[in-house]
Amino acid sequence: VGIGSSTLSGILQVTGADTVEGDAKGQIVIKDSAAFNVSPTMGIIFQGEHTSGSQAYMASIFGAKENTTDGNYAGFLGFATRAQGSTTAERMRIDSSGNVGIGGTPSSTLDVGCGAIADPTLRIDSAAGGDPVLLFDTGAASRSSFVDFRDQGTLAGSIIYSHADDHLGFSVASNNRSEAARIDSNGDVLIGK
Repeated sequence: VGIGSSTLSGILQVTGADTVEGDAKGQIVIKDSAAFNVSPTMGIIFQGEHTSGSQAYMASIFGAKENTTDGNYAGFLGFATRAQGSTTAERMRIDSSGNVGIGGTPSSTLDVGCGAIADPTLRIDSAAGGDPVLLFDTGAASRSSFVDFRDQGTLAGSIIYSHADDHLGFSVASNNRSEAARIDSNGDVLIGK
């Protein structure tokens, strides 16, 4: 089927000028007829045959109103997949602030687990001969980079890199990143500094 063109490159092709609002651009608009106070949801469902003559939903991409507030049009984009023996479930979400959540609703720029997965794992896996890198890049030489460890939201310890004097610090317990030890820019180790 071709809409806007008789030259087709697939089963369905829509050709035309893009519809634009801000950075949202496209040729197809999908609308939900639900009322504003039930969080309208619009999406695409992927379905396929899983055994002879029987179809099942396998995944979906959907956008939805993020709230039930009148006049508030904040929206999110969700991605759902289906495991064997269960129904489809949301696996990743980009919220209205651009935060990305894997496993739930994000509370930071990138939230892995979102408090909904028992043992979330972030893995950086290189090809043979490669060197995996976890990169922290500040916007100014005088700033610091942190790796924080928390217990139920409470700061329990930190690894701190200070770009001001190029030292690596370590804090323990809930001491607001007060260093218990550091390695200075000369490679000397100081305890209780």
